[in-house]
Amino acid sequence: MTYFLDANVPMYANGRESEFKVPCADLLTAVAERRIEAVTNVEVIQEVVYIYYRRGDLHLGLTIAGEFTDVLQTVLPVEAVECMTMLDLLLAHQSIEPRDALHYAVMLRHGISHIITADTHFDSLPGITRIDPRDASTIVG
Repeated sequence: MTYFLDANVPMYANGRESEFKVPCADLLTAVAERRIEAVTNVEVIQEVVYIYYRRGDLHLGLTIAGEFTDVLQTVLPVEAVECMTMLDLLLAHQSIEPRDALHYAVMLRHGISHIITADTHFDSLPGITRIDPRDASTIVG
């Protein structure tokens, strides 16, 4: 099974102490060791960089995004079809934010049914299953 990793996974893994820090770091280790198959998309990488840029720490954002990209098996593109799907999804699902609607659209196009994220609003979306990073140890082989 392929898992889609959201931006909060590398950010928690590299962030201050929290209930998500160790599980996210362990998850990225499992991805790097190829014990699970995980992907993301280019918008997630951009999101990580942008958040740190807005915080005034572009260098850290570039470092985290680069390391995250290095451990993943695949970074999926975002094409026009996903953008159009995102627009439809935003009309149909009021609980989802635009960036997350784009991630959802990429997942749907590539047949990815599981996302690892701390963002609970993914729970309400049909066709995908959200895995809380704190529970990801159950999927690591």
